[in-house]
Amino acid sequence: MYEQGELINRAGGLSEDMIQQNRQLQSDIFSIILRENELDTAIEKLKYVYSRGMYDVLNDEQKKLISQRIEAVNTPWFKFFLAYDPYLALTKVQCPVLALIGDKDLQVPSKANLEAIEKALTEGGNKNFKIQELKNLNHLFQNCETGAVSEYGQIEETIDPEALRLITNWISEMVK
Repeated sequence: MYEQGELINRAGGLSEDMIQQNRQLQSDIFSIILRENELDTAIEKLKYVYSRGMYDVLNDEQKKLISQRIEAVNTPWFKFFLAYDPYLALTKVQCPVLALIGDKDLQVPSKANLEAIEKALTEGGNKNFKIQELKNLNHLFQNCETGAVSEYGQIEETIDPEALRLITNWISEMVK
């Protein structure tokens, strides 16, 4: 999540100082969500973090925005998402696996994730997997310039034909 935030912010043109400030904000938010079990206490702590301690002097619109942000992150699903480590599950996967990530994917950075997937599958004894980084593709397997989320809707291509062909061929091989 931290690397994803940094990559997306960098692609959005934020300064390194702002990127580090956002990382610290993420860290503070994630820590509250993972450690605070009392809902009211979590909300108060999140208000403090999001407002940098200035919640009481914010106007109604600013408070509403913070409340919306809190509602988005202070959920059982998001807490599960933050705490979940797929590595253990991947070590138990014995069916064929095709793991593809675009080299411009900012949401799931390819190098670290592909290496971790391969390590987990190998550790679990899975011998039937293919791991591949796809050049110039974003998170949606679209050819792109930067991989920024803001590009998704601007790209006419739904999915790179070569990526689709690779997936189709792999499935065909598996069902022979």
